[in-house]
Amino acid sequence: MGILNRLIGDQRKLYQSRQDRNYFFGAIENLISWEDNKSDYHEVVYLRNMKKDNYDQDSFSGTVNPCHPILTSDYSSQLWEILYLDFNQLCEFIITEQVEINSRKLCPILICERFKEIKKMKKVKDIGNTSEALKILQHFYSDQNYYDKNQMIMPISFYCSALYLQLDKLEKKYDISAALSKKGGLSGIAKKSFTPKDFMKQFAGRKMIYGNPYIKDNYIKGKGKENLTLKKASGELKISLNIDRGKAEEIYKLMEYAGVSTLDFELSMGHYIDLTIKPNNTVSLNILRNNICNEVHKILYEMNSSDIGIDFPQYIKYEDGYQSLGRILRIHSSEESLKKLSVALQLVADLKQNCILSNILSIPSVIKEYRIISRVQQNMSNAKLRRLRKRNSIKTDGIKKYKIKMCMGSLSNAYLELYSYSTGQKYRRYIEIKKEKIEHKGRFDTFGLSYNATVPFF
Repeated sequence: MGILNRLIGDQRKLYQSRQDRNYFFGAIENLISWEDNKSDYHEVVYLRNMKKDNYDQDSFSGTVNPCHPILTSDYSSQLWEILYLDFNQLCEFIITEQVEINSRKLCPILICERFKEIKKMKKVKDIGNTSEALKILQHFYSDQNYYDKNQMIMPISFYCSALYLQLDKLEKKYDISAALSKKGGLSGIAKKSFTPKDFMKQFAGRKMIYGNPYIKDNYIKGKGKENLTLKKASGELKISLNIDRGKAEEIYKLMEYAGVSTLDFELSMGHYIDLTIKPNNTVSLNILRNNICNEVHKILYEMNSSDIGIDFPQYIKYEDGYQSLGRILRIHSSEESLKKLSVALQLVADLKQNCILSNILSIPSVIKEYRIISRVQQNMSNAKLRRLRKRNSIKTDGIKKYKIKMCMGSLSNAYLELYSYSTGQKYRRYIEIKKEKIEHKGRFDTFGLSYNATVPFF
């Protein structure tokens, strides 16, 4: 019920709406039922960050420059040796400020790899040398909190802070200005953390992010690792309202006022009327049928109808391929819509003279077959050829070939020559009739045709 209230524009909570004396659905709640057809599925979804200048945190692009001053200066080995100490040696360095320098190749990629190893180190407790080293770091960097919520210490915070201790020591002996960032620190290295993309940008280009697949690693007991993609919930909620047409039209208008345009609003097709063309010795059947269908289209256009569909019950296809729509135009809809249509049809003089208009009749209780009456269009047409010539997209010899193909691929379907009151153009509308075993709800255009909605055939 909350969904229905939202659809008609009532944004209150359901209990608040029900407490209102003028609650719209108050008298008809017991006439409403619904069916929830839920379906879940998984698919690989690419998540995109649309922010400008979005770069990968752990990647880089282009050639790596190994000649940066921070790697080639006299003090470089003394600085980066801090990263290669084990945790106990690191605490000793923080306490004594003494470190043994080993000769090793300095490469930004290897430094990043070392930081990855450090990030994987287990948390440590605040005891022994760790506690003493912590007091020194807190003395120099009092604004940093080295504990997590469980009062444990992440080793990487000690390594990063130790680099800055060593940097302060080296600054007294060497000119290190060329190795520092604009803010006076080490690019990509804070007192407690390391950011690969900011560290690598001084050696190589940054890698743009355009999209990453959402794949989650899930560990199942007894099975092991499993890759899970994004789970999506879909389905269809079918709400049935056993109410009269007047109330249904009122709900439909409220939905339109509320801006609900994608709702599939289904109406009954339980009645019909027949328009039977009288024999005429002076005017052909095709011309009479075209005129009648034009008048029906004009009325449906003025009614802005979407719940009235047509059928040709005498349609037949002969062995030679010729198709005839017959003399009867059958119009299906609800009784209320057909009453409005019938009144309008009786005012058309041409219909009175050339047709027999039946009363509004109920469809049989048992329907064994349904039909989809739709328009079928030719892929190649004179209008399309004119557009190609106007754009100079086709040469002279190509025009001849196009016309030959157009003639060979011409449609053999029965057609109506109609005038469109929405576009003001006159053209042939080829008719395609498909048989269906079950009913399909949907909407019809102002010609009474549809690509998915059925009409009962009997």
